Amino acid sequence: MKNSLIYYFLKTCSLFLFFIPRKILIFKGRLLGSLLFNFFPIGQKVLNVNLSIAFPALSKTEKSKLVHLKT
Repeated sequence: MKNSLIYYFLKTCSLFLFFIPRKILIFKGRLLGSLLFNFFPIGQKVLNVNLSIAFPALSKTEKSKLVHLKT
């Protein structure tokens, strides 16, 4: 029962999002991502650990540039 309620809720949300232009959705997604990243520091810690594992030769400033890189 709980899973079906969640399914129909998400299905309804996706129906409403279908009518919003893509550029607006991308902007709101980036804004939400930035807010979550800045207000929940655990994400920053995980990101820094992952970058240290993936790129051990990078300095802290280079890692910082990678973190704030916008696509």
